[in-house]
Amino acid sequence: MWDDFISRQIRRTNRNLFLFGAGILIFLGLLLAAGWRDTYNFIFGPFPIQGSELVSISNPDLPKRFFLKVEGEESFATGMREVDASNHDKIRAEVVALVVNKRLLLVKTRADNHQLQFTGTLTAVPAELFNGVVHQWDAKHSDLKGAFLPFMLDATGFRKGDNLWVAIAGAGFSVLGLFLIGIPLRRQLQPESHPLFTQLAKYGGLQDVRMRIDSEVRSEGGGEKFGAMQITTNWLIHAAAYKTNVMATRDVVWAYPMGFQLEKPTQPSSATPKGSPWKLAERRIRFPSY
Repeated sequence: MWDDFISRQIRRTNRNLFLFGAGILIFLGLLLAAGWRDTYNFIFGPFPIQGSELVSISNPDLPKRFFLKVEGEESFATGMREVDASNHDKIRAEVVALVVNKRLLLVKTRADNHQLQFTGTLTAVPAELFNGVVHQWDAKHSDLKGAFLPFMLDATGFRKGDNLWVAIAGAGFSVLGLFLIGIPLRRQLQPESHPLFTQLAKYGGLQDVRMRIDSEVRSEGGGEKFGAMQITTNWLIHAAAYKTNVMATRDVVWAYPMGFQLEKPTQPSSATPKGSPWKLAERRIRFPSY
């Protein structure tokens, strides 16, 4: 197994790519683990549920499945609506009561079309709904007190809005993580396809070029270093975190910009503006640029 300068660069960039991709996947895994109920329901829901099973639920945060498809026997309007904060004439959602197994389920829906089947997520009943619907119902119908279930169904769209964008972003980062991990694995299986070898092939036999670079880097103590750039007598090497580029110095075009500064002349000159003790003196300052 080779242990020259080029091999070490390849191992370094492959390791960085693998760790970066693995880090993305681990981070996504931790997020999914923290919100496993949301992830499970978003991917596999909605789940149909029988009325008898629904009315047995006491807390909407406990069931594994909360993205449900509920069918009732009858529905009626409660008169409660959610309106736009800036335009009270714009109705964003309506609240209906759905009869399920002789109990009442509050359902928040985009429009009351008198349907008997709704798809949504179980949530707690907001205080304004409890006071405006449940409390008033219990006060008027003392014989039917407790008819409302202790939760409601939000049927305004679980797979819409922010949840959808989060899912798309998560899928995109998952693909990115797998892609980054796949790069070093593919290069391990097909080392001849590594882009660095393609760069070196134009300078002669691959093994000979690698030996020349390794020998020169060792003999010159790594050469001159400018950040991620290394310059030896015959080679210019840019060792970035995830990619290494190598080219012969003979292929590099060197540019030297000129600098100017003002200096005080030792004696008057016709080129010096009248009344000014300063003149423009040209100085050639050599700055290598790559």
